[in-house]
Formats: sequence, C-alpha cells, structure tokens
Amino acid sequence: MLSLTQRLCGVLPAGVSIVNDQDHRSSHLLRDFPQTLHEGRVARLHSQFAPPILDDHQTSHEEGAPINRLPLELFGEIFQHYLAELRKDSFTVRVSSLRSTTFAQFNPVILGHVCSSWRALTLAMPTLWSSIAVIKPTMSHIPMIQLWLERAADCPLSLTIFQSYGEDPGVAQRAATHNILLLFLARARQWRRIEFHFHDKSTYIPFLNVSPSVLGMLEDIDVDMGFWDRAVADCVWQKFHSLPSLRRVSWDSSYFYNGIPTHVPWAQLTHFKMHRVLGLSLPGLLDILRQCEALRVLDCDIDVPWGKDVSFLATPVVLPYLHDLKISVDGSGDPGPLISHISLPSLASFDILHDFSRDTRNRLAPYLHDLLVRSACSLEVLSLHDRVLTEDELVMVLELPQVQTLRQLDLVCCEMTDQTSVLLAQKEAGQMRVLPRLEALCLPTCRFSSDMVSALVTARSPQLRSIRMACKCLIGRPTHDLDYLQSLQSAGHDFRFGIFDWNE
Repeated sequence: MLSLTQRLCGVLPAGVSIVNDQDHRSSHLLRDFPQTLHEGRVARLHSQFAPPILDDHQTSHEEGAPINRLPLELFGEIFQHYLAELRKDSFTVRVSSLRSTTFAQFNPVILGHVCSSWRALTLAMPTLWSSIAVIKPTMSHIPMIQLWLERAADCPLSLTIFQSYGEDPGVAQRAATHNILLLFLARARQWRRIEFHFHDKSTYIPFLNVSPSVLGMLEDIDVDMGFWDRAVADCVWQKFHSLPSLRRVSWDSSYFYNGIPTHVPWAQLTHFKMHRVLGLSLPGLLDILRQCEALRVLDCDIDVPWGKDVSFLATPVVLPYLHDLKISVDGSGDPGPLISHISLPSLASFDILHDFSRDTRNRLAPYLHDLLVRSACSLEVLSLHDRVLTEDELVMVLELPQVQTLRQLDLVCCEMTDQTSVLLAQKEAGQMRVLPRLEALCLPTCRFSSDMVSALVTARSPQLRSIRMACKCLIGRPTHDLDYLQSLQSAGHDFRFGIFDWNE
C-alpha cells in the first residue's frame, strides 16, 4: 500500500497514479498542496477550488472537473498530511498558540478559511479536530478550545498543555491552565493521548481527582510534574499505571530520581522513555527489560559507568518486537554493557548519542557489530553520534550485512576522508557495494577530495534523495560540489540538500 507521502508528492511506482491519466491537473494540485498553503497562496487556492458561478451549459462540464471527483476520504488524508507538517524554527514552545500538535505548523481553522467548500469539509471531519495543543495557555484560548472540542464530537482525543518553560508561568497562565483542564476533564472518557507539561508548583486539584474509571481509552501519557511534590506526582502516576489501556509512557526526568516505583506495568507497555535513574544497576535495568516482552520503542538515558563486571550474565535479554531503540549516553556512561546483553531481532531503527564521553576505552563499534550480528536484524535507520568513533570502525559498521537495508544514515562522528566517500560511491557489477537502498544521508565533518561529494551523489542517483552536510564541511571546499548539489534542486530533481551545525 502506498504511503500518503508518496501519493501526495508524486513518488509513485510505474503504472500507479492517484487519479486517471487524464486528470493531470488534479495530480498537480495534490503534489503542490502542502507547499502551496505553506507559501500562503490562499487566494490562488480559492480561485482553483471555490465553486464558480456557472451558466447552465457550463455546469455539467465543471462538475466533472478532476478536483471535484476526488473522494472525500482522500481530501481527509490530504488535510491530515497538511496538519502534520512540522515547524522548522526553534521557538516551537516559546510562543503562545493553538495547534494540532506541539510541533505542528498549522491548525484546521486555516483550512476552513480557504473557501466555503473546504469549510464544509473540515466541519464534517471531526478527526481533524481530535488533536489540540495549547502552548503557553491564555484565557483568550478558551473560546476556540471549546469550539475545537465541539467539532471533535465523539472522536478519541489527543490533548496537550505546555506551560512556559524556564520561567514562572505566572498567575494568568496558571488560571488559564486550570480552566482549560476543566474543559479537557469534561471529556476525559475520550482521552487517548495526553501531554501535559506543568512547569509550576501549583497542583491542579481537578486533575489530581480524575478517576481511573473514566480513562478507559487512555493509552499514551506524557506528563511532566517535575515541580510538584514527589508524593503527589506519584499518586497521579499510580492512577495512570493502573489503567489496562496504558501502552505508551514518558516520565519526567525527576520522577525516577529516587528509584523506580513498583507499580509500573512494564509487561503491557509498548513504548516508553526513561530518563536517567540514579543508582540503577545494569542487572536492575535488564530485569525491567525482561518484563517488557511487548516493547516496540525504547528511549533511555545512560550516565552510569557500569564497567565490565557484568559478564556473568550469559543469556541476553530478547525483546522480540522492539523495532526502535534510542540511547543517550552522558558523562562517563558506557552503552557497551547494555548493548552486549540484549538481542533485538526486529530492530529497524537505532539512534545512539555518545557525544559527551571522551573516554576512548568506551568503544561503541564492537558492541554495535555484535548486537547486529546477534540479533540478525535488518536496519532501515541508523544514527551514530559518537565523537570517539574512528573512520576504520565506521567502515566496519557500513560493511555489515545487517545494515545493507539502510534507507537513512545520520553520522555525527569522526572526520571522514576519501576512504569513506569511495566506499559509499563504489559499485560492483553495476550495483552499489554498500547500502544499496540508501535514500537519505547526513555527513559529519569530512575531508573529501574535490568533487567526491558530487561523485557520491551521482553514483547513488536517483535512489539517494537527500544529503545534509555539517557546515564545517564547507570551509575551504571548492565550489563544484556545492554548485552541483544546489543545481539538482533548482533543476527540479527529487533531491534535497541541506546544511546543519554541530550545535543544532
């Protein structure tokens, strides 16, 4: 089945189209839809989509226009795709606003402003209104929130409140938070996902008193009560942990500060994010993971130098369904002992941040090699952020059979030379020697010879569709590589070129 992105962007297999071949105008509109709205061309969209004033002899012809024959379900998917577009700035939670999600660029109100037809469509689609994020709440938000919830009808709800971070929210924001919580609590039976970040010491009594019996649909919880009394926060979490529907959890960074409570329902969780836990031993973490047979996504922080004294654990913990693993290593932490004691046969995405360790004894590459071989998995996404990784170790990883299914590779590690660029551009019998399915590549600081980047992209075209380079790569680089990459975009190729900073 085609993804929505493929259908919207025109990236379709041969012989497959969204509409009939004669409907080229419709396909073009669908392909350009997100960018068109992003550029604010509401007037042009109105002229294209708004029902015109027709003479009788024109009616039958215009009613058969391709855009008027699109199924309503497809319109709904287009709208959902548009609402899922993320903001590209760093001020996502600094500006007071209402959005569909915390990091969304837009909200469904905008769609209703295009024309009367689209307004009628958006009002007839309650799922478009089933997700609401309130950033830095104000009393002026309340009327729109009431309307938003009415339009969501009986749909399961995804609700977010994000108070000011790094500053006192103040009396007005606390009052707005209280009133918005009352509106949300009135529909507690519809809660599917909540993301509440309380950045003040106020405890909101109606929220504390919510009964677990009305939360039968709630399956995804991300609540930050880091400023609250620990005992009060634990009472709230104990209610949440008692829900049979609970599947996804993200605890705030201080909740496990004094240890892990006994009421966490590990066996039923499919996704969780665990911040660092002081004093948690490796055997203790492995005991937790043994209870998590249903786990699909794990995001954890490690800052404990476990050392090598855990080799007595001969049998690795097998997590049969875990497909997405993210590990952040801080200070003198070493991910090796954990990685060497788990087996992940379904692992498809691995993201490791090993940036702050300067201890060259903590070698990630051998552990990663052993994990992939032991798990016999097929990776699709690999992100390596490891400042002590050497280029020889990187090459060893890139040649592993388990990474030849990669579609996305992000590297923030050693300085790369022609040794790596030649490997990535090399072909054997007309096929790429390594990573034949690679579509997106992020390069760290590199010392490639002139034209090596353009040679790499040319060798991998058209499979490779995106490349990002650290800005340090550009210092002193001949312009040919950059001119070539930019020309691919300007010529209309399905290719994206970007630059990032080490500190972003």
